[in-house]
Amino acid sequence: MRNVSIYIPGADRSTSSDINGGFSIEAKHKETLHFSHIGMKDVLLQLNKDFPSELFVRMEPDTFQIHNIFIRKKQVIKVKPEDMPEQTLINVIINNPDFPGGLSGLDEFIKKNIQYPEEAFQAGEEGQVTVEFTIDVNGYVSDAKVTKSVSASLDKEALRIIESMPRWKPGMQLGRPVAVCMSVPINFVIEQDYQVTD
Repeated sequence: MRNVSIYIPGADRSTSSDINGGFSIEAKHKETLHFSHIGMKDVLLQLNKDFPSELFVRMEPDTFQIHNIFIRKKQVIKVKPEDMPEQTLINVIINNPDFPGGLSGLDEFIKKNIQYPEEAFQAGEEGQVTVEFTIDVNGYVSDAKVTKSVSASLDKEALRIIESMPRWKPGMQLGRPVAVCMSVPINFVIEQDYQVTD
């Protein structure tokens, strides 16, 4: 993997991996190598005298999750008056992808454009649908998929709104755009609004 940041905490020695994922850094016995790459989990590796001079480091994907978004729709229930009920050190600057207008802009876009599916509303279906996706190096959404499901209709609508998002400002590392895996939890909630009848 290219552009992985390699850093030794407490020492003025750092580097980054090349286009083939290779790197070279001077490290001593008992020093710790810190590997970091946006979208991946950090790896800490403490060296000892038995370590080989060539290392193979495996990094696992990490997911950046955006805060919860709630989509609400009121359900009017007609009742008599008496029946009314009583949330380590890194030597490079890393920036996550940025939606136009920031998180508030993302909230506004989703709430303005999403629709509570009528069939789900009539069936009383509600809950949290989580959609995972990648913002690629050009800022476009790709590989969107539902990772937490509620029902077919709610899943479909959550996936549709994510895939319809406008272009983002891509994530950056070492001054270069990088693809970043993200997730958005969308909460569909039916709010009951009691309307008193005679």
